Amino acid sequence: MSPGRGGLFFRQIQRIHGCCRRDRRPVVCFRLSPETPGKGNCMSRETIIVVEDEQIVASDLKMCLEGLGYRVPAILATGEEVGERIEEIRPDLVLMDIMLAGAMDGIAAAEAIRGRFGIPVIYITAHADPATIERAKITEPFGFILKPFDERALQTTLTMALYKTRMDRRIRESERKYRILIEQSRDGIVILDQDGKVFEANRRFAGMLGCSPEEVSRLHVWDWDTQFPKEQIIEMIRGVDEAGDHFETRHRRKDGSWFDVEISSNAAVFSDQKLIFCVCRDITERKQAEEKLRRTTLELKQYISELEQWAHVASHDMQEPVRQMVSFAQLLERRYAGKIDSDADEYARFVYEGAMRMQALIHDMRQYYHLLTEKKPFEKVALSLILKKVIGELNGPIQESGARILCPGLPEIDGNPKHLGLLFFHLLDNALKFRGEEPPTIRITCKRRSPGWLFSMKDNGIGIESIFTDQVFKVFKKLHPRDRYPGSGIGLPICRKVVENHGGRIWIRSRPGKGTTIFFFLQEFYD
Repeated sequence: MSPGRGGLFFRQIQRIHGCCRRDRRPVVCFRLSPETPGKGNCMSRETIIVVEDEQIVASDLKMCLEGLGYRVPAILATGEEVGERIEEIRPDLVLMDIMLAGAMDGIAAAEAIRGRFGIPVIYITAHADPATIERAKITEPFGFILKPFDERALQTTLTMALYKTRMDRRIRESERKYRILIEQSRDGIVILDQDGKVFEANRRFAGMLGCSPEEVSRLHVWDWDTQFPKEQIIEMIRGVDEAGDHFETRHRRKDGSWFDVEISSNAAVFSDQKLIFCVCRDITERKQAEEKLRRTTLELKQYISELEQWAHVASHDMQEPVRQMVSFAQLLERRYAGKIDSDADEYARFVYEGAMRMQALIHDMRQYYHLLTEKKPFEKVALSLILKKVIGELNGPIQESGARILCPGLPEIDGNPKHLGLLFFHLLDNALKFRGEEPPTIRITCKRRSPGWLFSMKDNGIGIESIFTDQVFKVFKKLHPRDRYPGSGIGLPICRKVVENHGGRIWIRSRPGKGTTIFFFLQEFYD
C-alpha cells in the first residue's frame, strides 16, 4: 500500500462510524440520485473515472464521488486499462493516482489522455516530492489532491476543474468557429497591430499576395501597399476607430505584379492592444470592367454625336435638294407632258415619286430624331383633343376609304402632347393604309390599369402573320411592296419610342385577313 493509503482506509472506517477523526463532528456521505441532487453538488451528473490500483481506496473515492452527485462508470487499476477504455467511456474528468501497478504510471497515462482526447486529469497522490511534481506539471493537470484527502477539498477541486474544462471547451469552440469564419472567407482578411505589422492573416490573404502564411506574418502593411507612403499608412492606422473606414488601394504581390483591392477596416482592442481588422477584396476584374465600360461609353457618345450630326444633315440639309427635285419634277410634268414621248413622261413621273418618297422619309426621320433628343417636361394632355386633331389631319384618307372611327372617350394624362399626337397619327395612318376590301372600322378603347392606362386600337384590315408582330417595330422594316402600300417603315418605330418615353410598352395581336389590334400601355406619372 502506498504512503497515505492507510490513513485513507482509517478515514473510511471513521466515516462508517459517523464521526471525523479531527473534530469529532458527524460526517455523512450522501448517495444522490440524478433526480435529487443535493445543495452544492454537481447538477449535471458529469462522468468521472477513478484510476487507482488499491481497491479499498478506489471504492472509497467512488462512494464519495457518487455522494457528491457525480457518475462513476468505471474504476481502473493500470495505465494500460486507461488507454484501452478511455475512448469507450469518454469521461468528463479522470481522478488519477500517480503510482500505479504495471509498466505505465499515472503521469504517462495522463500524458496519453491529454494528447489524444484533451480530457482533464486531477492527480490524487501521496507523492509530493519536487521530481514527481515537475514530471506531472508537463501533463498540465487540473489539480493535485494529496492523500489523505478531505471531501470538501475534493469537491472544490472537482468543481473548479470541471468549470474550467467547460470554459476551455467553449473557448476552443469559439476559436474553431472564428477560424472557420476567417479561413472560409472568400475575401482576404488581415489583422494588423498598431505598428502596421501583421498580427494574423488568413490563407486567402496570403494567396492574394502570392506568399505563404509564414511569409505574410513577417510583413508590414507598407510591404504590399503601393498606393500610400509609409508615413501616411501609419497615420491611417492611428486614425482607424470602431466605426471603421472604407477605401480602395493597390497591393503588390510577391512577384512584383499588382492588383486593385477594396478595404473595409475597423479597430478593436484585444488584451490592451489596438488591432486593425481589415477585409480585403480583389476588385481587379471590377476595375477592368469599369474601365472597359468607360471606354465603351466614350465610344458610344462619339457614335451618338456622329449619328446626331448625320440625322441633322439628313433631316435639315437634305430637305432643300429634295424640295428642288420635287419642284422641278412637277415643272417638267406641267411644261413638257406629251411634248416629247411617253417614255419621257414616265421618267418624269418616276423622278417625282422618288423625290416624294425621299421627302416623306426625311420627314419621318426628323420625327424619330426629335424623339431621341427632345427632352421636355410632361404636361397635362387631353387625349380626346389629340385624337380629334389627328382625325382632322387624316380627313382625306378617312373620306376616301369611308372609314369609321369609334372611340367612347379618352382620359387626360401626363405626357408630351406633340409626341402623343405622333403616336395616334401613325397608328391611325397604318389602320387606314393597310385596309381590306371593306371600309375600315377602327375601335379605340382605354381601361385603367394601375399604374397607368391600357389602350387598344382594333381594325378590320389585312392583318399580319404572328411571326412578324415584333419585326414591324424595327426601323425601315416593311412587310409589303412599296407600290401597294407606300411608307417609310418608320411609323411604328416612332410609336414604340413614344410609348417607351412615357414609361410603357406596345405590342400587336393580329391574324392575316382578321384585322390587327395594337395595345399600348402608358404609365401615369405623379407629381
